[in-house]
Amino acid sequence: MKLFSITMYKQVLFWLIVIVFGSFVTSLFGWLTIPVWQLGLSFLVVAAICWPLNELLAKIWKVPANQESAGITALILFCIMAPVSSWLHAVAIAVAAIIAIASKYIIAYQGRQIFNPAAFGAAAVSLIGLGSATWWIGNQPLAAILAIAAVLIIVRLQLFRVAIGFYGMSLLVTIVLAASLGSSVSSAVEALIISSPLLFLSGIMLTEPSTLPGRRYWHLVYGGVVGLLFAGQFEVFGFYISPALALLAGNLMAFTVNPKQAVTLTLQSIDRVADTVYDLRFKASQQLQFVAGQYMYWTLPVAPPDIRGNRRPFTIASGPVGDEVRLGIRTTTGKGSAYKKALLDLKPGDTMTGSYVSGDFVLPASIAKPIVMIAGGIGITPFISMLEELLAHDNRSPVTVYYCNRSNADIYGRDILDKAIASGITVHYIEAQPADSFAQSEAAELLDQPDAQYYISGTIGMVQAFKTKLRRAGIKRRAIKTDNFAGY
Repeated sequence: MKLFSITMYKQVLFWLIVIVFGSFVTSLFGWLTIPVWQLGLSFLVVAAICWPLNELLAKIWKVPANQESAGITALILFCIMAPVSSWLHAVAIAVAAIIAIASKYIIAYQGRQIFNPAAFGAAAVSLIGLGSATWWIGNQPLAAILAIAAVLIIVRLQLFRVAIGFYGMSLLVTIVLAASLGSSVSSAVEALIISSPLLFLSGIMLTEPSTLPGRRYWHLVYGGVVGLLFAGQFEVFGFYISPALALLAGNLMAFTVNPKQAVTLTLQSIDRVADTVYDLRFKASQQLQFVAGQYMYWTLPVAPPDIRGNRRPFTIASGPVGDEVRLGIRTTTGKGSAYKKALLDLKPGDTMTGSYVSGDFVLPASIAKPIVMIAGGIGITPFISMLEELLAHDNRSPVTVYYCNRSNADIYGRDILDKAIASGITVHYIEAQPADSFAQSEAAELLDQPDAQYYISGTIGMVQAFKTKLRRAGIKRRAIKTDNFAGY
């Protein structure tokens, strides 16, 4: 599916370009009441500040300059700040752009931004009385484009809980307020959907991965908090809770609930498991607190850098016992990102930093049903961690593993899988290319356990293929847990 083959940042940037282009077209045809020259001036101001300033600050902080991120921030500010119709508006949007880009570097924790940069810049300008975010993009002529963008981005990132929380709370609060004021509920709901920042805020800004809660069970709360503040029309200390402030409050909540442990990881060894598969073992400076199946952000210097920066989320492939932290990666022969190249160039004794342990792809606290693990390629890593924990505690729960690769020579974690087999766990090695083709074959015997809890990990295409197969076979949605590579 091409929707899942491009990174999150590229998809958001693409849709922002479409939205900006749509605003110019609707303005030219007179459907948008903002003159096209005002839009043009606004675009020139954000473009002249965001990209050069981001490059400068990246050099000062000695980190890679993520110009995709800077472009996203610039276009968001273009869409939400009052269009430039006077020098004061130009100053306001310029200051918002400066604050937004600076916040990415200054207001960060362990290299991860705390607040959405564009929302922070817009809110700061409003609070100091220099200008305001009018959120003019929430306009009926652009509603169709915004709706398509929001749906595709939410689906791409699988952020359904965030969307349900945000849309559900926004609708509920809007209906309650309209009813209490004696206004038309249908008119209020219609205005919320097609003439407010709802769609733009939810699709473009609320879904920023670096400002989300790490655990999925917080996603519903996160979306609900932002929706409540966004639609509630609250006033605090004389300040109206704007959409930007609502989002910043949600970002702060996410930062509060996210784990903040950081450890120094010293490389012990790198083993080449197959042509493109590597096993890296590190010794942690302290006991790492995590649950088997979770991932962690790994940070190391990258020279020369790529635009995605020097941090990546990778699943911890070792069990949560002892001080060894294991990482399994797959790269492309002759290619691979600058980050993976730098990672594989590490020598024993070199160090990197691990932080922000997150993820909900974990086993239940008490295993009452058979467990079926379905892995494609390097998607086996969370299962290696789970199996190691089960083996460490001599857990005798019925577990079956289906591990699909292009070739059995690509198997990762064979040492743990061999121990699992010796302990009575059933492991099926499947050769299929691509991995999702196995889901379409008659050889998929996993459906013989309709009462099991199913865990699926791999590429998004493979995960979706198996999920569809299980649902068609009558497996309930709550009995299926998935983990896929989002690519951001």
